[in-house]
Amino acid sequence: MAIDDDIKNIEQEQAQKQPQGSLESSVQKRYEEIESKRDKKSGIFRILWDAAKYGTMVAGIYTLLGPAITAATYITTTGFVAGSYFDIKKQKKKFTWKRFYKELVSGQIMGLVDYAVFSLPEFVFKFAPWFKTAKTWTSRIALTALFNPTLVYPYNAFYQTMTHLRDNVGVTKTFTGLFNGKIFGYLKEAKDVKLKKELKKDTWNVFKWLFPLHFIQMNYLPNAPLRMTQSLLVNGPLYRIIMGRSDREKINNAKNKQYAAPQYPQYAPSPA
Repeated sequence: MAIDDDIKNIEQEQAQKQPQGSLESSVQKRYEEIESKRDKKSGIFRILWDAAKYGTMVAGIYTLLGPAITAATYITTTGFVAGSYFDIKKQKKKFTWKRFYKELVSGQIMGLVDYAVFSLPEFVFKFAPWFKTAKTWTSRIALTALFNPTLVYPYNAFYQTMTHLRDNVGVTKTFTGLFNGKIFGYLKEAKDVKLKKELKKDTWNVFKWLFPLHFIQMNYLPNAPLRMTQSLLVNGPLYRIIMGRSDREKINNAKNKQYAAPQYPQYAPSPA
C-alpha cells in the first residue's frame, strides 16, 4: 500500500476517536465535499464561464502591470498546473476542468506574489546600493537571508491561508465572506488548522534545504523571471524529493499521536 494511503488510514482511525464536532473533523468533511464536486465533469457553459472570468483576470493584470509581469506569472502557473496534474494522477483521480481551473487561478495569484518576492534584489539595490557594489560574502549572505527566511515566512503564511480557503472553505464562500463578515472566522480557522501546525516547520525546511539555491538566485541571476524559472525547474522538484524521504517518519508520528490533523494535498510546488 502507498505511503499516503497508510497515513490516511491511520488518520481516519484516530479521527473516529474524536468528538464529531471537532474543528479538524468539520474541516475534513468540507474538504471532502469540495473535492467530490471537483471530481465531476463540467459542462460547456461552465467551462466558457470560467474561461471568461479567467480572461478578465488576466486582462486586468495586463492592464495594471503590463505584459512582462503578466508573462512572468505563467511560470508559476505552469508549476501549479503541472504539479496538480501529477499529484492527481498519483492519487488515481480525474484531472477535471474544475481542478485545472483551480490551479490556473491559484497559479496566477501566486505568480504575482512570486514576481514581487523574487524582485527583492532590485528593490534592495535601489535603496541600499552598497549591497550590489560590495560584492562580499557577507553582503551576499545578508541579501539571501532577507529572502529566506525573512520573506519566505510571510510567503508561506499567505500560501497556506490561500490553499486552506480554496480547498476547505471554497471560493464562493470565501468571496461572500468578505461581505457578510464570515471571512474572519475562516481566517481564524486557517490559523488554527494550518498555520499553527505547519508554518514554522515548513519555513524551517525551506531554510534548511533551499538556502544554497536561494543564494544563487539572489546573487547570480539577473532578474525575477529567471529566479522564478529556477524555482520551477530546480528548487521545487528538489524540495519534493528531499521532503519525500520523511514519509516513513510521518507514518510513525501519526501512529504515536493521539490525533494527527488531516494533511490536505498541496498541489503547488513548494514555495522556493
